Amino acid sequence: HERCRLTTRQSSQPAWDMPRRLGIECARQGREPLSNRRGLVVEGDTATASLEAALRAVAGERQREPRVTPGAGDARSVVVGRSGSVPVGRVERDGVGFRRFSVTGWVAHDPGKAGAELGQLLEMRDLARSLVCLEQEGESADATEQRRGELRRCYEGYVATFGPVNRATVSASGRRSYPRMGGFRSDPGFIAVAALERYDEATGTAEPASILTGRRLEARVAVEAVTEPVEALAVSIAELGRLDVGLVASLLGCGAGEVDGRLGDLAYRDPLSGELVDATSYLSGNVRRKLAEAREQAEDEPCYARNVAALEAVVPTDIGPDELERVLGSSWVALELVEQFAKSLVPDSVGGREQVSVSYVAATGEWIVRCPSWVTTGLRAGHEFGTREMDAMAILQHALNAKSPVVRAEDADGRLVVLADATQAAIEKAQLLVEAFDDWL
Repeated sequence: HERCRLTTRQSSQPAWDMPRRLGIECARQGREPLSNRRGLVVEGDTATASLEAALRAVAGERQREPRVTPGAGDARSVVVGRSGSVPVGRVERDGVGFRRFSVTGWVAHDPGKAGAELGQLLEMRDLARSLVCLEQEGESADATEQRRGELRRCYEGYVATFGPVNRATVSASGRRSYPRMGGFRSDPGFIAVAALERYDEATGTAEPASILTGRRLEARVAVEAVTEPVEALAVSIAELGRLDVGLVASLLGCGAGEVDGRLGDLAYRDPLSGELVDATSYLSGNVRRKLAEAREQAEDEPCYARNVAALEAVVPTDIGPDELERVLGSSWVALELVEQFAKSLVPDSVGGREQVSVSYVAATGEWIVRCPSWVTTGLRAGHEFGTREMDAMAILQHALNAKSPVVRAEDADGRLVVLADATQAAIEKAQLLVEAFDDWL
């Protein structure tokens, strides 16, 4: 017998399936899923050359494995290698403990007193993923049903020990609280495990979902060739989440250099990266920025003129000042404009216009209007936007912060009460101020 050690990598294929795909037998100890180990010790009569050939064949399949690459600013997953991505929040065994994948990489994870429960949940997650892969790939009924049986036994064991996966406690007020499950509820795979049962909230009981009783997925058929460019593009996006020139060329039976011409208006070359991008992706997003980049590049390379023409057709029309409505208080409005408007509310007869100032606190998104009391006295009753109880500057500050002004006064017992009529009058003045700013702007 020859012995060798294989180090597992993250892949959509379950690690425990790999030995079977290589035609070798793998020693397994205990109930720990093989995907949770650092390496696999493989034993068998397979010759070194045969094993190497089998490994190369599997590696070749990885080139066509569906893979979605996160977009810019997407912090939900981090790409690792060529075979896939590890989603942020994923929990795995790490020796006798656990680890969680964060935006900075793998970190230690403490399940508290729920370590045993977390271990069973992880095994269910991995078994469920393995079963889905087996059904999608059209594996033999024996292998698929064997995996289904393992998953069902694991699920039934969990329910017998801990209760339904979707269990919850409802308080007298109707508030639901859920068990932490050692932190597994934050794992991206939790939803797949939760879907393994049909839970009845009224009785607090659950029954196995249909995937635990029989086949539910049809085998995925690989597309090897197409005749139309639009079909090749669709296959590339479906399998890889992007336009892959090599795959499109293979599907169309042409050279990589011919793909650009074959796709035509279905794709555009990005002037910054030089990569071919599908039209839907290229002609969306910040098209104004893309148009500026295309125009600059087209000055030196006329081939980008088609990019310019396509982007000009999708750039939205600029909104004119007369189309703006209810913009008072918007963070994008220049502070100087708001301050000019506030000063314009002070009549010449009152004076002190230059004493009015407006500031904006970006950290809290709050507008602050400052005005001397001797000026605000003349901005109450008799002013277009003031009332007897609240001056125009105070009402303006409420309107800037999208808050309804409230007028209060002490009653006979010294308690503060809301004056309904005065409050309604102030609210109406605030609405008039919002409309007046639109007209002034």
